[in-house]
Amino acid sequence: SKIIDKGFYVQTSYPLLKKKLEMYGVYSMLLDQFKRHPWEVAGGLNYFPSGTRSWRLNLHIIHVEKSPDALFNPRLIASLCPESGSLTQ
Repeated sequence: SKIIDKGFYVQTSYPLLKKKLEMYGVYSMLLDQFKRHPWEVAGGLNYFPSGTRSWRLNLHIIHVEKSPDALFNPRLIASLCPESGSLTQ
């Protein structure tokens, strides 16, 4: 038997303060054969203290719905997040 899933991932960012502060947003969805259609939406801020991308501080907020397997999602592994829920890192 085969499992055939299709999906997409979209990410965008915008500098709020040139070379210092950036906001970003993410959306992804999986069109799975089981018709669960899991999705996630995330956003956050990147702060670059040195004014370069070599070092940053990050605030990341994510909300996941119907995750196929939250335990193996690298962004959620630190939390014991259920199949649906929000996480702030």
